[in-house]
Amino acid sequence: MEDRATSPATPALQLPILPLDGKVLFPRTYLRLAITSASALQLLKDLVWEVRAPKTSRRSGSDSAASTSLTLAIFTRRSSAERDAGSHQVLPTTAEAKDAVYSVGTVARVVQLTRMQGGVAGLSVLVQGLHRVQLQDVAQTRPYLVGSVQQLEVPAPVKGEKTKETALTLEQLALRLKHLTQEYLETAKSAPLLRRSNGLVDAIGNSSAGELADVVVSYLNVAVDEKQQVLEAVPVALRCELAVALLEQETEKARLQRKIQSEVQDKLEGTRKKFLLRQQLEAIKKELGEAGDDGAGGENASDIKLLEDRLNALNLEPKAAKVAQRELRRLKGMTAMQPEYGILHNYLEFFSELPWNASTTDSLLVERVRKQLDADHYGLDKVKKRITEYIAVRSLKRDMRGPILCLVGPPGVGKTSLGRSIAAATNRKFERVALGGVHDESEIRGHRKTYVGAMPGCILNALRHAETNNPVLLLDEVDKLGKDFRGDPASALLEVLDPHQNNTFTDHYLNVPFDLSRTLFLATANSLDTIPGPLLDRMEVIELTGYSVEQKVEIARRYLLPQQIEANGLRKDMVRVSDEALRYLIMRYTREAGVRDLERQVGALCRYVAVDV
Repeated sequence: MEDRATSPATPALQLPILPLDGKVLFPRTYLRLAITSASALQLLKDLVWEVRAPKTSRRSGSDSAASTSLTLAIFTRRSSAERDAGSHQVLPTTAEAKDAVYSVGTVARVVQLTRMQGGVAGLSVLVQGLHRVQLQDVAQTRPYLVGSVQQLEVPAPVKGEKTKETALTLEQLALRLKHLTQEYLETAKSAPLLRRSNGLVDAIGNSSAGELADVVVSYLNVAVDEKQQVLEAVPVALRCELAVALLEQETEKARLQRKIQSEVQDKLEGTRKKFLLRQQLEAIKKELGEAGDDGAGGENASDIKLLEDRLNALNLEPKAAKVAQRELRRLKGMTAMQPEYGILHNYLEFFSELPWNASTTDSLLVERVRKQLDADHYGLDKVKKRITEYIAVRSLKRDMRGPILCLVGPPGVGKTSLGRSIAAATNRKFERVALGGVHDESEIRGHRKTYVGAMPGCILNALRHAETNNPVLLLDEVDKLGKDFRGDPASALLEVLDPHQNNTFTDHYLNVPFDLSRTLFLATANSLDTIPGPLLDRMEVIELTGYSVEQKVEIARRYLLPQQIEANGLRKDMVRVSDEALRYLIMRYTREAGVRDLERQVGALCRYVAVDV
């Protein structure tokens, strides 16, 4: 401010001072104050008393207009003083009191004075700013501040200054300020600060540049020190420049806030629209009889929610998860009356029941396998040795890829029971798939789910029943597969039994790759003549020959007789059969390689005894 000329000095006034926290009063603006502190209440009380009794006024300058109205000086307290003292609290010394407030303030006139509502002890005061003043000194601190203030005049131009340029610049600033004010009002229509913006609108057309700057900044939600900086800017051009900068800043903030509010409103509108549409859909379903008593889709909604929870708990691979979620979305968009609803529901139910990641802990202990085989089967030493070697290699290599064992032998020699023993020894589930008479490829790979009555293939069905992805799966009677115009089931088994391909086995019904590499496959056959060459090439054949008479006697004594005694409700002491009798039974009543017919004859003996008991 070095360029301003010295204005004629106005006489100093001694006025009561009201310090404000966090507020700045500008000339030609109004401010509502809630007065509750004892010092401020005393100040107002004395003002009213002075107006009623002018001769007792404490002020100097008896010809001042202040003697006939409630006039006081308002200064904003500095932030450091706000922390050190409470609201409207005076400081101990005059020097400290002067330093606690900004040096430039505003002389104000009390326009309205009323008691506060709600039983609160205090006064509500409406004040109007008159003009800027500078605090010269503080003469009194108790019971409230009284100080000497001098009005600040707008500086006159220095002699020789380019008056035209100054006027032009000031005019441009005024136009810029008015334009920004209008833009701010348009941008910040919903801002809480502008609920009382009528005065600001009036100021645009009726105020000078300096007055407009004061009014505009008083409405802005900016920091106290920024408002104080404008209050201290006595030159109009400087004041307008500061007001323009603050207004540009707040306009940008208002524009950003309006954008955010618009985006949030759009999202809320979208959510509200979806909610209303769902309510209408539920009402329509209720009218059609498709909703339950709970009004939320009834049993169908519960089933879909259950399916969704089960699918989310599977921890699927990305490709499988994508298919499941896609079909689930389709199901949610259907009603129970649509033909495809049942198809999709059955598909997702089967999808969720498959053991995608569920498996049992293997127990590949060679000694345990050997003991289990010896306990369940008599003889078959070569077969037991080969199975033990197979398990031993699996335990060392820990690789699911390996040869598929094919047990070949006449009926009744124990091919299926060997598979059960292997499952028990390795702590795996056992599932049997009967392939005898299968002549349709779809029995292995399943049907497309779009067909009426479509079903998954027998391989995935067996895994669903086992509830684990690493069971012992016995393919029984693989030599009795049929072949006709509907396809070749033996060719479909090529992928199942190939260790290099079955990790991506695709059932036509599921239509998603499923990993079969952890499954232990066993096959049984009575003859190798009818097994196709490519299928036989994928299996390692283990032949089981028939039992000798002595072996059959031992099998009957150890296994068959105790089983039949228990099956017919007898006790061990009720039935006694000698080895000679068993040998006679084998030689005269059975003619077979296995022991299936022998088991039936032993059962006949037990039933004969049961009749006599």
